[in-house]
Amino acid sequence: MSSRIRLSSAVAAVIIAGALAGCSSPSGSPEPGSDPSPTAPMDAPVGTGEFVPDEDWFAGLDAARSGLEEYVGWWGTQECTYQKVIDGDFNCTIHISGIQEQVLAVDSYLVDVVNIAPGSQDLVAGLQETAAVSAEAAAAAEALSTSGCDFSPGESCTSGADALVDLAGQLDVALAGWETPPLG
Repeated sequence: MSSRIRLSSAVAAVIIAGALAGCSSPSGSPEPGSDPSPTAPMDAPVGTGEFVPDEDWFAGLDAARSGLEEYVGWWGTQECTYQKVIDGDFNCTIHISGIQEQVLAVDSYLVDVVNIAPGSQDLVAGLQETAAVSAEAAAAAEALSTSGCDFSPGESCTSGADALVDLAGQLDVALAGWETPPLG
């Protein structure tokens, strides 16, 4: 298979994955990268904001973190590398696109935890630290897009992609130890 055909296949796979991921957002959840509510600065005291998480917020976060866990796991299980993406490996291309999408989805929820309302701190206990990792991973995901590496993989994209995968793994580990509290 020529490299031009492999590249075209890789680009098509990323486009399809992005379209499918956009269709799988939970109903009523914010789109990745959107700012669903005003947020307080990261140095604001916890519990002085306006955000009160509800069942829909927790369901959306659970779906996003489940998706992240799957894509990070598949990346490792299939021994993906960004070089495989460059070489046109369809599965690795789908997985890095999924990692990118799910990092942004998780971050769209975790931006709210720094704006938590008084009395709601226990509902997101432990997520404030994870929000910092999430913000860093989201910045790496956005940088990959901004550089065009998500649609045109090349050698110059390797360090950015590796940083994204590493931060997504850290975010996945941080979220794995957190459990949704009982509501009501």
